[in-house]
Amino acid sequence: MIKKLAVVLLTALSLASGASTLHASDGIFGTDIGLESNLINSGTNTFFEADLLGDSRHAPIATAAVTLPVDLNTSGFNGLNLGTFDVAAGDTLNLVGGEALTFKNSGCDVTAAFVNYSVDGGPFVAVNLPFNQDNVNGNSGDQRWATDTASVNLLAGLADGTHTLAFFASGTTNGGDIFDSNGGANYTADFTVVPEPSTIAAGVLALLGTVFLRRRQVAA
Repeated sequence: MIKKLAVVLLTALSLASGASTLHASDGIFGTDIGLESNLINSGTNTFFEADLLGDSRHAPIATAAVTLPVDLNTSGFNGLNLGTFDVAAGDTLNLVGGEALTFKNSGCDVTAAFVNYSVDGGPFVAVNLPFNQDNVNGNSGDQRWATDTASVNLLAGLADGTHTLAFFASGTTNGGDIFDSNGGANYTADFTVVPEPSTIAAGVLALLGTVFLRRRQVAA
C-alpha cells in the first residue's frame, strides 16, 4: 500500500513538474508604457518601465514603428504621480505606445503583443506592439515588441481632478494568451487635471459677488 502510494505521489509530482515546465515555455518578462508630455522629459517620447527596472533590454531599436530617441524612465511606473496638467495652457499627456519583452522555448511561439490601457477604471483599450527585435541581448528566444508612433490624447474629455491611468501587457502564442499585469492588479499611476483659467475666474467673480452682496445686506 505504501509502495503504491509512493508511486502515485511520484507520478503526480512528475505531472505537476511537466505542467509547470509547459507553462513556463513562453511569457512576458518585462513591459513599459510609452508617454509623451510637455511636462515629462521636455516632450520626448518616454518608456516608463513597469518591471525589470533599469535593464538594457528595454531599449528598443529603430524600426518603422519606433522612432528614436526614446528615453527610458527606470524609476518604475506603478504608483507614480505623472503631474498636474492644464489643457488650456497647452499641457499634453499622450500615450504613444509601449513595449513588451517576451520569451519562448520548447516549440512555443509568440505571435503578437499589446499594451492595454484604461483611464479611471474604464474599459481597457489594446494598442498593438509590432515586432522590434529577435534574440534580445543575444538571448535565444527573447523578443522585443514595441512602438512609439501611437497617438492617444489621455486628457481628452476628462473633468478637473485626479485621474488614474492603468495598463498591462498581453500577448498571443500558439499555446494561448500571456500577460504581465502586476499579478492581476495592473500597473497604475495618477495625474491631475486643473480647471481652465476661465473656470477659475468665474468662480472668483461669483465668490466676490457673494461677499459684496452680504456686505450690502449687513450695511442695510
